[in-house]
Amino acid sequence: MLYPGEEINQRYMKKLVLLFAVFVLVGQGCPVFQRPVPVVEEKVMEEEVMMEEKEEAAMEEEVMEEKEEEVMMEEKEEAMEEAKATAPKLITINAGNFFFEPDSITVKAGQEVRVTFGEVSGFHTFVIDELGVNESVKAGKTVTFTADKAGTYQFYCSVGNHRALGMFGSHNVTK
Repeated sequence: MLYPGEEINQRYMKKLVLLFAVFVLVGQGCPVFQRPVPVVEEKVMEEEVMMEEKEEAAMEEEVMEEKEEEVMMEEKEEAMEEAKATAPKLITINAGNFFFEPDSITVKAGQEVRVTFGEVSGFHTFVIDELGVNESVKAGKTVTFTADKAGTYQFYCSVGNHRALGMFGSHNVTK
């Protein structure tokens, strides 16, 4: 049996309890009130991560290839320098009245030298005492020699007083 006004209080209480239950469910994260995360978004995120990883891997690979290429270029340059240092030095010398032209030769120690005589006027010789070189000079003739030790060696013409008149030059050997 209800007293007057009690019926209103019961209805009011039922609504209040129901409203409280709704707040509790929402506060607890009830799946009914949560927005579901679409699976498509997860897949897109996974694909983006995979693409970033692929791009990073491609960039790392590119950097490695560039480093390998640099090393190969350095090795190639070193090999070319070594070959250049050990390749024979080819020189053409002209000989005339009391001169050799050019009058200076520069090579590395151990490098073979091939002197070919170009224009020649008169009778001359090509002598380097320290290297045992003593050859007559004729146009087109080639003289080959090697100095193993660094230093400066004089080459000259031994005919008459040609040397005293300035027919000499220097063979510079560097390390």
